[in-house]
Amino acid sequence: MENKDFSVPDYMWELADCEKRTSIKKIRRESEQKTRLYAHVFVKIILGEKLSLAPSKIKISYLQNGKPYVENCPLKFNISHTENAFAVSISDNETGVDIEKTRSVDLALCNRFFTENERKLVFKNDIKLELEKRFFYVWTRKEAFLKYTGEGISGLKTTDTESPDLSSMLKTFTEGEYTVSLCFDDKGLEKVVLTEEELITKFDS
Repeated sequence: MENKDFSVPDYMWELADCEKRTSIKKIRRESEQKTRLYAHVFVKIILGEKLSLAPSKIKISYLQNGKPYVENCPLKFNISHTENAFAVSISDNETGVDIEKTRSVDLALCNRFFTENERKLVFKNDIKLELEKRFFYVWTRKEAFLKYTGEGISGLKTTDTESPDLSSMLKTFTEGEYTVSLCFDDKGLEKVVLTEEELITKFDS
């Protein structure tokens, strides 16, 4: 979901969990506030639909490793934010997701966090824009896998997303200037992309 210049309906703030609402309102940038609020409320609404519960009855909690969960909910889900967009994955099994906006990046990070196989992929040619796109291709896949396992950034250097075992668990796609990667066990994948206007319409339906 990408957001633009729409006012946030009051009921969306009311649907947010109290602690989350407080933390979001502390964010200075309005665009980041909106992105995080939309993601939070979107998950509550979708889980509510799947569990036949009102969104207000869904409370999102977090484990020590940062993985979100809903108590007594059989579904697994994950959330990621970037500039003016967010991504959510929901599954019967463990899942992880990461979204990044393609932008200028210090490619020296590859030497710090990428494996040899991943560096070879990024640097297979020296066209700057393609380098940056491949950087975020690898980066989002690493993040999605580490969010799937709950391992966190400590595993960035040792996780090789180009290995056959890991590659088979990862799905990556682009939407405009955004790269999204998911890690999941399910065989099927349903992708839904919404603009901010479409998202608000869904919330209001």
